[in-house]
Amino acid sequence: LSDGAALRPPSVRPAPSSLTDVAGIFDRPPGEDGAALLRRIVVGPSGEVVDLPQMRTAAHDVTGGVAAKLSAAARVAAGGVPVVIVEVGTVHAEAALRGEWPERCTVVTGRGETRHTRACA
Repeated sequence: LSDGAALRPPSVRPAPSSLTDVAGIFDRPPGEDGAALLRRIVVGPSGEVVDLPQMRTAAHDVTGGVAAKLSAAARVAAGGVPVVIVEVGTVHAEAALRGEWPERCTVVTGRGETRHTRACA
């Protein structure tokens, strides 16, 4: 049971969800021209981010909110449970909270967990 396999449901659904004030994780501050929503972020077994494009954080993000959300999601995903980061108050958040895949979000998943996940649109 050390890997937690016995604790995982047979079909992993997009839960838990992390609700935020933007659609997910972006490659730069979402208000900047050309900001792109990252649909999937893959983490390794220790929670380290494996596949992530270059990101820029805003100078005004003094709390490290994006880094904190990503770090928490990565730790959960490394344990085999994908995490959906989605904007609160949207139909996408409602879908995630119902255990469905939202159209617009970022999914953080462990390497090899793609069988039970899909990237958000």
